[in-house]
Order: sequence, then C-alpha cells, then structure tokens
Amino acid sequence: MDNLERLKAIGIEEINSKTHISVTELMALFNRNYKAFNRAKLNGFIKIIEREFNIDLSDLLNDYGRYEQDNGGDEQSLAVAIPKKSDEPKGRWKIAIAILVAAAAVLYVNLNVRETPPTPVPVVVVPQLPPVEEPPVEEPQEEELATLPEEPQEEECFVESDSDLWIGVFYTDDETRMQTTISGRYDFVSDRAQIITFGHGMFRLSCFDTVIEPASEAIQRVRIKDGTIVSSSQPQLRRESAPVERETE
Repeated sequence: MDNLERLKAIGIEEINSKTHISVTELMALFNRNYKAFNRAKLNGFIKIIEREFNIDLSDLLNDYGRYEQDNGGDEQSLAVAIPKKSDEPKGRWKIAIAILVAAAAVLYVNLNVRETPPTPVPVVVVPQLPPVEEPPVEEPQEEELATLPEEPQEEECFVESDSDLWIGVFYTDDETRMQTTISGRYDFVSDRAQIITFGHGMFRLSCFDTVIEPASEAIQRVRIKDGTIVSSSQPQLRRESAPVERETE
C-alpha cells in the first residue's frame, strides 16, 4: 500500500479535522486532480499532512512537476488571428465610396446651418435682492474642545513570512472559517474572536503590541479574543477549531 492509499485509509473526515483542509481539496488531492492547485498551495497542504500523519508524500510533488511540464506550467498559449488578404481593387472602391458619402453629409449639414436663421434668446431681468445677514457662528470654547471624546483606533494585527505560509482562520463568534496561502504580509481582523492555524512557524506575528516569532517548522495556533492574543499548541485549540457545521471551500 503506497502512502497515498494509506492516507485514503485514514479518511477524509479525520484529515479535515486535524489539518482544516477542505473536503473538496482533499478529494482533488486523492484523485490527483492537479488543476485545482498551484505549486505553493499544494506544497503547503502536503507539508501539513506529512507532519500530522508522519507520511511521506514527496511522490505527489514529483507527479505534480511532471503535470506542469506536460501542461506548460501556468502559461497559456495565445492564439494570434492573421487577417486574410483582401481584394485590393474592391477595397479601393469601398474607400472611395465612403469618402464621397462623408463629403455629401458634411455639405448637407453646412447648407442647413447657413439657411436656418439664429433663434433669438430672450433676456430675463432678475431683480437684485438685498443681502441676507447671517447670524454669527459661535466658536466652541477651549474647555468644550478639551472634553470631546477621541475616536477609537483599531489595533493592527498582521503576520509576515518570507516563505509560502498556509493560514486557516476559525471565527468562534459565528463558527465560520476561511483559509489562504500567503508570502509576505497578511492582515487579520482584530476585533473578532478567532483561532488562527499556521502551516509552519517560520513567521512573525504582531498583534495588540505583542510579537510572536516561533521560528519552527511545527504547526502553530493562536487565539485572538477581547483585545488579547495567546499562542498555544495545546489540543484544546485544535478541538475548538475543528469543523462544526460548515466548511470553507
């Protein structure tokens, strides 16, 4: 039994619960449907599955490389339409007829403009009204300005990674989830309660004046709630972020 068959024997539900990879994408991976992935996304998924289940799936990456070679990667060939040569004598007659029609139209418009007398424009006399005095505007006193409340500013919460990083977010307030693969910076919604799962720990997370830099290849999980952030890899966060009713495509 090869490694992919061992993975199928574990079951899609078990893999989805531990990795948060959607059932649709797992089915595409089992069926070797490489059209559903790009290299960064497939590489991130395979790393997560290998760490969770201790299975070597390097043969899938090799198979994907052959798929890219056979299909020319992400580049699409452009079809260039070459116009047919037209009959030159017929083309010249068409151009001459078009010029004559345009000249006749211009001459017709000019004759109509000359023959039509200009329409007189009525002059309307508007009586001038006396200026309206506006009441003086009272400026706020210094004490009133000092008591104005300041608008609350939303805290920044973002992650930065130099390598491809898979991210899964489970919003605990309405039990919805999302996932993405990034390289560079990604900003989170800081005013919602959520559990964030990272495919590896080679990143820098800054949120609520707190900086987290695991610098590890292991899967990382953090919780954001009530203006605080907690880093933890305990099974409790894994159970809380497991699928409840819906899954993210």
